[in-house]
Amino acid sequence: SNLYSYMVANAVHPDFDPDESHEEAYLNEQFTELLSRTGKDLTQMGPGIATLPLDPSSEEAKVEANLAAKETDLQKIVDEVKEKASSEWDESNLEETHQKQTEAMERARQLQAEIDQLHVDDCGAVLLANLAFYEAFSSRDAEWMNNVWWSSPSVICIHPSHSPLIGSNAIVDSFSKMFENGIKNTSRVRGGKSTAGSFMTPTNIRALSVRGTTASLVCDEEVYAKGSSGESERDRALVNKLVTTNIFRKIGGKWKMVH
Repeated sequence: SNLYSYMVANAVHPDFDPDESHEEAYLNEQFTELLSRTGKDLTQMGPGIATLPLDPSSEEAKVEANLAAKETDLQKIVDEVKEKASSEWDESNLEETHQKQTEAMERARQLQAEIDQLHVDDCGAVLLANLAFYEAFSSRDAEWMNNVWWSSPSVICIHPSHSPLIGSNAIVDSFSKMFENGIKNTSRVRGGKSTAGSFMTPTNIRALSVRGTTASLVCDEEVYAKGSSGESERDRALVNKLVTTNIFRKIGGKWKMVH
């Protein structure tokens, strides 16, 4: 992605050229090094890369801590079961050993079910938050768009074929200008077509992932131009189609777009 390339080019290796270097092992090595940075090394990367941490006293921090504890317990059980399964069993106590293994697997199943349940309600909420972005765009409502995004200097938006915008102020301002100009001649609408009645809708939503207070999904963005007055919905024209990855974060109990 553009963000990936910018991070590597600007923060990891000053001589790295994202247009020339595509060697996967090298990219993975550099990105792993980037993610390992802490303290001053991390803050030097600037806003947007070092995402602001959760308030330790917030409900979201408690959710993350609860999830981490359950995942840790689950991994311990899995490791114990694997270790016992790979060792020689006491033939004089096979029934007891088998019983302990069965009980351990049942605890693991229960923990996994609890982890899954934590995310059931959030999946629907994330899809609604995603839809809100496209409704705000189609309605050309800057205030609504502002409410969609997390108000933070660490959020990022990459308009097609543009450099990343960092910070909610810059992002919302870009959409406000887009709305004021009628969304014409922008990267989301090809060919400079008249877009007085255009709208954008998410389709083919896939790769939905929710973990704790972070969620992401991939979808197609279909931009349509409505027909003239009196024409049916079937007469709308598809003027552009994009593929995007949207990332959300749960803040104050609400899912907000962060990328």
